Amino acid sequence: MEPYTIVGGVPAKPIKKRFSQDVIDRLLALDYSKVDRRFMETHIEQLYRPLDERSIGELLDEPGDRHEL
Repeated sequence: MEPYTIVGGVPAKPIKKRFSQDVIDRLLALDYSKVDRRFMETHIEQLYRPLDERSIGELLDEPGDRHEL
């Protein structure tokens, strides 16, 4: 199965993708080893919002943010 795909049934079959392909590509490109406590504390509000192209862009492309995830 492809990442971020919702599946169901026996045997399991793809139902739909959880996110758009753009969001999936960005999530797969993240270096999760660079996510530290400061990043989490700084972006806690954004991390609890639904994930879409706009919200992931705000989270990862924030001007002045030194994190390159």
